[in-house]
Parts: sequence; C-alpha cells; structure tokens
Amino acid sequence: MAQITLQDIPERDLERYYKLVQASKKKRDSLDKYVVDYRLRDLDGTYIKHSSKTFDLDKEAKAFIKRLQNEHAVTLYKKEHPGCMMTFGEVCEEYQIVRSKKDKPGTIVNRDSILSSRVLPFFGEMYIQDIDEDDVEEWHDSFRDENNVFVFEDSYLHSLHSRLSAVFNFAVKRKYIPVNPAKHLKFGEKNAPERPVWDIDEYKSFRKTIEDNPMAYYAFETLYHTGLRRGELLALTIDDIDMQKRTISVTKSLTRLRGQDVIRPPKTKKSVRDIKIGETLAQELMEHIQTLPDTVGTARVFPVSVSFLRKALISSTKKAGLTPITIHCFRHSHISNLIFKGFSAVDVAARAGHESTYITFRYAHAFSGAQERMANAIDEMMKEVD
Repeated sequence: MAQITLQDIPERDLERYYKLVQASKKKRDSLDKYVVDYRLRDLDGTYIKHSSKTFDLDKEAKAFIKRLQNEHAVTLYKKEHPGCMMTFGEVCEEYQIVRSKKDKPGTIVNRDSILSSRVLPFFGEMYIQDIDEDDVEEWHDSFRDENNVFVFEDSYLHSLHSRLSAVFNFAVKRKYIPVNPAKHLKFGEKNAPERPVWDIDEYKSFRKTIEDNPMAYYAFETLYHTGLRRGELLALTIDDIDMQKRTISVTKSLTRLRGQDVIRPPKTKKSVRDIKIGETLAQELMEHIQTLPDTVGTARVFPVSVSFLRKALISSTKKAGLTPITIHCFRHSHISNLIFKGFSAVDVAARAGHESTYITFRYAHAFSGAQERMANAIDEMMKEVD
C-alpha cells in the first residue's frame, strides 16, 4: 500500500488533527536539557498517550514537536479514512481472500478469472476512493469493438458488472469508500437508465450559484460550452488555447495514479481534435488566464483536482435545486444540446471526439421531443397539401 504523506491530507483536516496533540517544551537547567511533555488525543478527543522526551538542543525539541504533530495527523487520517491510499487491486485481493473462505471452488475459479482478466487490468492501479461512475462507464465502453458494438453477450456483460460491483460493496462494508460507484449503473441490459442532462435554462440556474467560485465557474463554463471530457479539461495548458482563432486543441488527458497527476494521450485517436469556441467563452477564458499565478504557455489552465470540481458541482447543484448530475453529464448535455439544435451526428461526433457516430446517437433522446416535432411537421405538410 502506498504511504500517506501530509500532502494527501486536506488542510482543514490537518488543522483539526494538530489540535489533538498537546505538547509543551521546558528547559531543565539542572540537566541543561530540554524536556517535551506531550499528550495525544484520539478522534473523539480521548487521551491515548501521555509521555515525555528529553533533548540536548532547543531546535531538536522543536523539531520533535513538529514531527509528532505530523505523524499523529497521518495516523488519525488513516484511521478516519481506512481506504484512503488503497488501490482497487489491493482491495480486490483482500476481497478474494475473504470470499475464498465462504464460496464453492467453482464460484472462486469463475470470480477470480473475471476479476483478473476483465476488471483488474482497467481498475487495478486506481485508488479505490478515486473511482466514480464515469470510470465505470468508461470500463463498460472498453468492451465495444471498432464499430462501437459490445463484443460479448448481455448475460456475460451483466456478470462482469456484478463481479465489479461486489468488490465495491465489500469496500463499502470495510468503510474504504462511502458508496458503490457501480450501484446505479446497469450493464448488459437493454433497459439501462439514461444519464440526466441539463438544458440551457437549468445550466444558467446552476451558473448563478457558482459565480462566487471563479475557478469552478470557468471550468464548468468550458465543460458546458465544449463537451470536453474531465481529463481533457484538467490537462489543458495555456498554449492549447488560440484566442485569435478561438480554438482549443485537445492533445492530452490528465489522470490521477498513486497520488500523482499523470498526463496521457486522449481516450481515442479521434479524441485529438481542435474545438471551435464562441466569443463569450473565449473572452471568459482570457479573463480567467490573466488571474492565474502562472501564465507561461505550459501552465495548466485549471490547476485543480476532480475532487475540487465534484465538491463545487454538488454544492451549487443543491443551491440551485437542480437534478444532481456528474461532471461527465456536462459532456452529455453539450452533445444533446447540439443534436437538439439540428446539427448532424457526424459533425457533433467530430467535435466530441467520438470514434463512431453510434455513440453520438445515444444522446439524441435527451431533449429531442422528436415525436412531437415530427407530428407538428406532418400537420404543416398536410395543411400545405390542402
């Protein structure tokens, strides 16, 4: 398991943990030494340790107190977040050991085969707490061929999803994660629920509630105006935006692996693309970039994490009283809006970086109202005939 460092602990938690360390430093003239008397408290405030330590130098005593605070903070954070630095692979191994004591041999062989061949290659290195619905859906899509058709039967796809979901349920029971990110997603069934999207009016309501958070405001403006994937958004650098041509060049994607930001190529070959943006977004991005602490060409336009965006989205969505959506739903909303406006699936697919127009057609239902529009169109044609 990867080691927890202070950088992994949110600042608000760090301050709270530091308060659970009480340490005083006194000089003992008779010994010509410095004595640190300290008490450590647990998360609920109860004392768990009381001791003292002697040092020759004042700076050594001060360094000990700081080290004591840091080490205790890491201990408390790990206790409060038991799965904070566990990869999916590590959780999966723990799950397999537990289940091997309860399941029949045939079940064990089938389960372990699916996990090792179909699940772990995708999720194994990801931190269990970082995995969300977007990652699960991306895993679903990995079982499509070049024509965007699933390569396995529905029954097998459903089995794959069940095995993945079982590991997440195990992680929830162990309190490694708060919820199962695969719980509300269906795979291998034709009646899978569609993701919610926001129309223009709903997005404007959301935008009003997030204006007091400039970084999040400009990030979600960009997502809604362009349909970028979240990794593509976070990987954007200043040089990727051409203000004169009003284009955004998508050439890379950012992901988080073992606590480090990793820049990778985009999801597919067609994901490498130039996206034309309107004057409004271009002006907003120009204003945003001018406020960044680092404005060199290679600096990230949105130097934040997925967690930052997710928290801002949840908070502002509640304030606006809107249907909850995920970050990825901004991409769905963008595409659905364009289809509703009458743009062809071919053009929308090129803008979104879809490998096939089949994916684009999956969004067509969102705002379509197609049945009513077709009925009205037929009425108009019949009136012309009369």
